[in-house]
This record gives sequence, C-alpha cells and structure tokens, in this order.
Amino acid sequence: PDAAAHIARSVTVAECVRLARDLVAGPANYVTPTLLAQAAADIARETGLALEVLEKDECARRGMGAYLGVSQGATEPPKFIHLTYTPKGPVKKKVAVVGKGLTFDSGGYNLKAGAGSMIEMMKFDMGGSAATLGAARAIGLLQPAGVEA
Repeated sequence: PDAAAHIARSVTVAECVRLARDLVAGPANYVTPTLLAQAAADIARETGLALEVLEKDECARRGMGAYLGVSQGATEPPKFIHLTYTPKGPVKKKVAVVGKGLTFDSGGYNLKAGAGSMIEMMKFDMGGSAATLGAARAIGLLQPAGVEA
C-alpha cells in the first residue's frame, strides 16, 4: 500500500481509539448500559457488523446468573452486547475480543476507604467494553480479509 493508504488506515484506527477514550471519559450517569448498546448499534449500522443485544430476561433464560448478579444493584437494566464481523471471503482465523462493561462499580463494601481509594473513579470498570467497541468499529471499517471477529 502507498503512503495515502497507510495514513487513511492510521486515521481510522485513531478515530476508533478516540471512541473508546470518549466512552471511558464520559460520566457514569451518561455512559450507561443503554448508551453502550446504542454505541454498538451505531457501529453495526455504520460498518455492517451483526449485532445482538441480550436484555435481562434473555440473559436469565440463558442461565447467565453470575452476569445478572453483578447488575442487581443497578437502576438501569443490563445489556449483553455481541458484535460480529464476518469477512466476505473464506474464514482463515477467528478472533474474539471481550471487554467487561460495568458502567459504575461502587465496589460494594469499599475495603479501600480513604485518600487514594479511587472509589469515585470506578466508572473505569467499563474501559474493557469501551476498548472492545473501539476495536469492533476498527475491524468493521478496515474489514480484515480472512478474519472472523
């Protein structure tokens, strides 16, 4: 590829990194499970990735008790987000990218009380899901040949 193609690819990756960073930087009362599911829907619409969002009842039907247990104290229902990229040609590799998306973890009993405990920063518990959404968008835009993700 020529320099222009490398630059275009780099710009795409940078935009996807920025998406992840913006999600992590957002306040916990804004970056909720619903907003993450909407971001996934936007990515799917833009890139053609397949999207499945499991709601609370479907998670219960599938026996996802540990997952549901984490969300019991939340005021907003959980969203289990699954984006899939399928290449146009034959699949040579399968890659899974998984990210935890607790949009705010109060820590339950805060055993790390006092200065420096960072309890107010626990919104970062959704950084894995933000990185995953950024990666999914990059995969969908770059469309790697032979890779299912």
